[in-house]
Amino acid sequence: MGQGQTSTATAASVFDPISIPEETETPREPVDRATLNPIVPWWQTNQPPNNLITGPQFGTDAIGNLAPGFNPLPPPIAGASPAGTPPALRWGQVTAHPFLSYGLTYGNGLLSGPGQQENTFINTVTPGISFDIGKYWNLSYVPSLVFFTADGYNNTVNQSVSLRGGTTAGEWGINLGNNFAKTDNPTIETGAQTQQTMNSTQFGASRPLTPVLSLDLGLSQALRWSDDFNNTFSWATQNGINYQLRRQLYVGANLTLGYDLVEPGTDMTSERFQLTAGGALGDKLSYNFSGGFEIRQFLDTEAEMKLSPILNASLNYALTEKTSFNVYANRQVTPSFFDNQFTESAALGGGVNQRIFGRYFLSFSGGYRWTENNSTFNPTEVVQTANFAFMRVGVSARFLRRGTGSVFYSWSNNDSSIQGLTFSSNQVGMQLSYGW
Repeated sequence: MGQGQTSTATAASVFDPISIPEETETPREPVDRATLNPIVPWWQTNQPPNNLITGPQFGTDAIGNLAPGFNPLPPPIAGASPAGTPPALRWGQVTAHPFLSYGLTYGNGLLSGPGQQENTFINTVTPGISFDIGKYWNLSYVPSLVFFTADGYNNTVNQSVSLRGGTTAGEWGINLGNNFAKTDNPTIETGAQTQQTMNSTQFGASRPLTPVLSLDLGLSQALRWSDDFNNTFSWATQNGINYQLRRQLYVGANLTLGYDLVEPGTDMTSERFQLTAGGALGDKLSYNFSGGFEIRQFLDTEAEMKLSPILNASLNYALTEKTSFNVYANRQVTPSFFDNQFTESAALGGGVNQRIFGRYFLSFSGGYRWTENNSTFNPTEVVQTANFAFMRVGVSARFLRRGTGSVFYSWSNNDSSIQGLTFSSNQVGMQLSYGW
């Protein structure tokens, strides 16, 4: 899994160890971009949103799996009511879905600081509530109370608030997403529990130019504050053209311009040129691809610009109604946690989900991530490298219609050129969730 955001879109939240399919889930009919009603939010289609994530390195969680430390649009909470279940509360066009989750994880070999390995139980209590506002807007609040038994960690309360939705303005279809999070999780990059306050905003607008040609525009910002590492503030704008070759295939090209303000550290500007493609082959196979190159400049230094390849690709295949596969690959460039450094990372991984015995689901995933931190004063100078590998297997089940339960085992290994950041961990855990 990569969690790079993006990149990172391949892993579940650390508080959602197993992703549970709906019992009535069937392959989604591909959407025709030429006739797509622009009020339909992109997350309800098989088309990707504007990929504007060029912002700071938010870190990857060291507990449970390789997951994004911050995802602008988080995945659904395990235990949320399945499709067709009446909402718990309704006021006109607003429906509320409260949920409650408890997780217990035991891990060994985890770092509470560089070179300081710990064995610990982690108890996590996650109450939350999600509001559907009309057909196209959603607001959610998810606090998580996290308790460690090892003295090297501090108990914490993580907070997350997200808003996402879509509307129209004439021929323009508009999507908006914002997520605020305050976390204190152990991260792989720092080898310690790391306090972060983050806010990410994405705005996208698209309109048809012809029956087969459409224009996509977007703005984004990604802000991160940390008590122990640098603060990073990133903004980007994207302009793209998409062409519908046929009902199940589109291609396009886009240009993204970005600016990264780093305190303390070196500010950077960047230009990304990408070609995109996506769609489906029949009812079983869907795919998305964007790839190209980035040119990055380092302000107030004598350093030459850095040319880097970038990639974000995924493929999903439903072998049968009960069996599905997915693979992904990504490569990106971001500011680092550390002063006057930037990070180049690449990830490759995949997984399989299998329904067994009706209500039970078996999942397996694994992957590899490579990272390299270079100096902003000399982009060819490698400051540190890391190679992270992971594997995860889990079994989950739905009960009492509104509840889910799961158990999992995961292994992870981080091999860093900085000795204090190297670790190997085995983790086992369980989770019970109930949503209304």
